[in-house]
Amino acid sequence: MHRKKEILIMITQKYPFGYGEVYLDRELQYFSEAFDEILLYPLRKVANERPVPSNVHINELFCSRSNKVNKGYAIKKLFAANKILSNEIKFAARGNEYVKKNKKEFLAQVLMAYELADTFYDSFKEKIRDTSAKFYSVWLDEGALIMSMLKNDGRLDSFVLRLHGYDLYDSRREGGYMPFRVYCFNQVSKVFVVSKNGAEYTRGLNICPEKVMANYSGLHDHGLTAEFDGVIRVISCSNLLQLKRIHLIIKALKEIDFPIIWKHFGDGEQRTELTRLAKELPDHIKWSFEGHVSHDNLMKVYTDEHWTCFLHMSESEGLPLALAEAMSFGIPVIACDVGGVSEIVSEKEGYLLPKMVEPENVSSIIKEISTDHMLQKQLSINAREKYLKHFNAQKNYSSFVQLLREFG
Repeated sequence: MHRKKEILIMITQKYPFGYGEVYLDRELQYFSEAFDEILLYPLRKVANERPVPSNVHINELFCSRSNKVNKGYAIKKLFAANKILSNEIKFAARGNEYVKKNKKEFLAQVLMAYELADTFYDSFKEKIRDTSAKFYSVWLDEGALIMSMLKNDGRLDSFVLRLHGYDLYDSRREGGYMPFRVYCFNQVSKVFVVSKNGAEYTRGLNICPEKVMANYSGLHDHGLTAEFDGVIRVISCSNLLQLKRIHLIIKALKEIDFPIIWKHFGDGEQRTELTRLAKELPDHIKWSFEGHVSHDNLMKVYTDEHWTCFLHMSESEGLPLALAEAMSFGIPVIACDVGGVSEIVSEKEGYLLPKMVEPENVSSIIKEISTDHMLQKQLSINAREKYLKHFNAQKNYSSFVQLLREFG
């Protein structure tokens, strides 16, 4: 019997453009082996295009769209768009006042999404004829809304989506409202959440809770960090945003009375202010903001030098894979207990701190782990074991491929 060609169609935020959505580099390696062809639709295009496997084809139709609502679509779809908003107001209890207040803007978003849904469908409908096509929205965003519209009118049989942090917790969004979650959850086949904490939170919303499933991403094994060479080095990796609270790291390092090297990887809107604060550090604290680097270069940083610990003070998270990635090298982690962090870090692999931690507490832990080499060695062994058990790419993505085939 002739095997049908298997195609995976994905909508991303920007990937393969920019520096974000790094986990998709790993996902696509496994998807490209499991599916005959992958059609990738980023919603936006920015600088820095990353390479993708040869059977992955990028379609930029969303990137060149108009920001104005087509009048013809507005007239044609006005009733359906108002129905979506009415249901959002009715069921999105936490944000219904926000939706009412901004109904005009949300209505424009829905009408534009209807037009994009038609364009999106026309771009692949002939290609998927007589194939086995699966659909995956990488975020609960405009891409999920577009797929939901196609599912609602019968042009898609099913699709799945994944939730992370920004598209998961209401507190991360303006007005405490997650746009179109009610509508999308009613259409989607399965909602994969990157952490158990996030899955529990999502089920608690009581919007199709039976569709929600925790599903960890995976990380490649790049080996161990270098052997200890007598130098104390600490590392951090995140966007330079207020919620990441890099200033707490700087305040903690101010209390350190011995030589230490700190490098931060990532960039963002707070760089100027954080640079100003870091210049106040004593001379024996050598620091640098390395900005955005390629993932391959970051992996080389982890292996070329010995890192005493990884610091992460964020006040809100989904499941921060940067922590699990550091642990894969045997680097102990010091992090605040927010979101799904406790699913990665415990007292066996590092230090789990309260959200409202004081810088003095962080500095005392850095001193402890820097001076007690037996402790550091044991934490390193445990960190590595935690990665191998729960966050190994081969195991996790092989499982996810099967879930895509079943529910996508």
